[in-house]
Amino acid sequence: TPLTPLTNPCPTPSSSPQISILTTSGVHYLHRPSILQSLSTAVANGDVSAFIAAYGAVETIAMLFAIREEGGGRKALDFAMKYAGGPRPADVGGVTSMHFSSLHDGLVRYVSRLLRPVWYKPMVQVQLPKKGKNGASVGPGKVYIQVEGKSSVNSLYRLVSRSVQLLSLLDLLAYAHEVPSLSPVNWSLIDKLTFKDLATTEAAARSIKEILRDLTSSQNAVNDAHAEKLSQALHEQCYGFYSLGDKLTQEGVNLSSKDIVASGVVLRKAAKWWNKPADIAPSSIFASCVDLLFKHRNIGGIVDVCVVVASNFGGTVKGTQGEDDAGVDTAKELATFGGLASDVLEWERGLYHEDRAAPPPAGGSDAVVVAADTMSPRDARRVCYETMFKFIAQLTSLGEHDLADAMIGHMVASEDDMLHIELYAWLLKNDQTERLIRITGSPRLEKYLNDIDVGLLWRHYIVHDRHDDASQLMSSRGCSAKKVPLDERMACFSRVSSDDVENRERLEVATLQKMILEQIKISAKDDPSLKELQEDVEFRLLGVNEMYNDLAGPMGMWEVCLSIMQCCENRDVDGIELLWKAIVCECLPNDASNDKVAAHLVELKQGVPERGNGVPGLFEDGTWQAILKSKLTEVGRAYYGRGSDYIVPMPMLVFELEGLRRCWNIDREDAGHAPDSGQANWVIQAFLDIGVDEGTLLNVYYGVLTDRESRAADAAERLHYLSGIVEIVVRWIRYGDKASLKVAMQQGLRSLVDSVKANCEGLGGGANAQTVEHLTFQIRQVEAILR
Repeated sequence: TPLTPLTNPCPTPSSSPQISILTTSGVHYLHRPSILQSLSTAVANGDVSAFIAAYGAVETIAMLFAIREEGGGRKALDFAMKYAGGPRPADVGGVTSMHFSSLHDGLVRYVSRLLRPVWYKPMVQVQLPKKGKNGASVGPGKVYIQVEGKSSVNSLYRLVSRSVQLLSLLDLLAYAHEVPSLSPVNWSLIDKLTFKDLATTEAAARSIKEILRDLTSSQNAVNDAHAEKLSQALHEQCYGFYSLGDKLTQEGVNLSSKDIVASGVVLRKAAKWWNKPADIAPSSIFASCVDLLFKHRNIGGIVDVCVVVASNFGGTVKGTQGEDDAGVDTAKELATFGGLASDVLEWERGLYHEDRAAPPPAGGSDAVVVAADTMSPRDARRVCYETMFKFIAQLTSLGEHDLADAMIGHMVASEDDMLHIELYAWLLKNDQTERLIRITGSPRLEKYLNDIDVGLLWRHYIVHDRHDDASQLMSSRGCSAKKVPLDERMACFSRVSSDDVENRERLEVATLQKMILEQIKISAKDDPSLKELQEDVEFRLLGVNEMYNDLAGPMGMWEVCLSIMQCCENRDVDGIELLWKAIVCECLPNDASNDKVAAHLVELKQGVPERGNGVPGLFEDGTWQAILKSKLTEVGRAYYGRGSDYIVPMPMLVFELEGLRRCWNIDREDAGHAPDSGQANWVIQAFLDIGVDEGTLLNVYYGVLTDRESRAADAAERLHYLSGIVEIVVRWIRYGDKASLKVAMQQGLRSLVDSVKANCEGLGGGANAQTVEHLTFQIRQVEAILR
């Protein structure tokens, strides 16, 4: 039969029946408050005496329990206790019996109303599949499971269950008090606590745990068997106060003095139950257990315990041993007490449930809070990780590097991704880079290093002799389409195997780009509009065509253009000579007081691209000679003798530079000064400084002389080149390499000298007489030495 509104606890105090009345004036809604709603109002007003008078204490108390269950607040429970009454004797048919209190009867009545909706109803109903015309089943069947009031029944069960277990606990404590082989019961920890305190408060639960830990410890007991027997009994009869985790913890601690390896295995199982911040706070059971394992240097055990505890707060469950953790799932504990964490009541908070949905701290991942009352799941994991880091640091400081490396190896074997990230970051932060890159067999490490520093990943590959992977990594990074600084690209290319020809070419091209970038940086100081171009060149890898045609050429970077031609092995003689002319002209002044010299400068610079305004002053000042000699030496050394001598067009340079020397001598002669024939030829010295040997230089000068003779050069010009040839031979004899001189003598040097002597003597007389006489004298000295 259906329940009456009086006895049905299902309607909430806020709900009430509604009656709709239709009249000529419209629709009217009338609300009639339910009995529970009226009682809830009376509770709020502070007076339920009218209900006590109308329905009696038992019925009113039952309804007060219903209001309290539906969120009616503490006042409903206070009124129930106020009218609780007490047990009383009653005479029924001449027999005296004891009647329970109104509170007891009201609670029984309320419980019966919780159970009645489901007591006589089938919980499982199976709907068979429908039959077709041929008798075959059509579609699947269905199963319906209906449980009403599950949450309320579970909550009541947990309270009653805990109360019953508390009675068993007190009996076992009394038993332990009488057993002399066990440590004394520390009754002072629960002195003057009420039954309610012992059953429902977190502080009392912690005190009870401390008492039981001391009782079941083999270190405190005279007889280990009694301690183990008591531990088993507590787990079976008082699992709400002494869980499987407590039992395993104590077993693990007790085993440490006998078998530390077995102790670590048991503590790993126990760690699955340490799922509250208080369990891992300083001076907690977690801290004492890992300290115990460290004392005995059970490195693997420490890592296993820390990883498992971290998994309780969101880490990965699997530890280094890869055991099946299904048997020690914390969810079992919640199921044992008959409900899920979302159904817990206020008095149960902190006893055996943990709210796992706590938000992370506002401070982010770097904020580590150790206070148990403010610790988030993220903080709890960090405590576990930093515990392992602390032991690594201690082992390192003690010189036990092998154990420290072994501990890192155990951590790397874990499946906890968060642990890997925290470990690698900690090693970097604490200047243990070498230890980090020596870690083996960790794809997570490779990904981590690739994300934060490709250079470290390269070192990791090199340490483990993975040279092909190292080269591939550096090559990919250097050629990346992403914004990578040019210096980093060049560093990557320099680390690739020297056998990779293509990579060597990339490095050469990047070096050219670096030269362009440095020039752009200098120009950008005076021209801010180049900043955007500077950034593009600094972070993007360019090709040689783009560098030559769009940057080096238009921006007057003649030296870079020569380097690009060298890199590409471009033997365009006209292009090379034009670039050298531009370099030479840049080192010359634009003006000369001598008309002949001025005309020569105009002719030299004709068709040559300009860069800057040249050297200040007049040609006659002579300051340009040192500048030009220095520039010629600097640029020439970059190419000559390095497999690209063609980049230094010596015949052209000898002709143009000696032409400038002739202009200098002409100007001095016109001004009434003697020519500088007695001084060392700075052009010859420049080529020798570049690295050109005397034999090669002699052949070049002789070739230029021959060419000028074929073009009907006048006597003065021919004597100018003959003078240079003689100076080269004299230098070779006095300061040059004697072995090469001997070879040259065998190959016809004397014949060349004879030819020069004859040529010189044929130019005697007139204005050239003094110069010819001087050269002839030098040639005779050379002949004497060569004989």
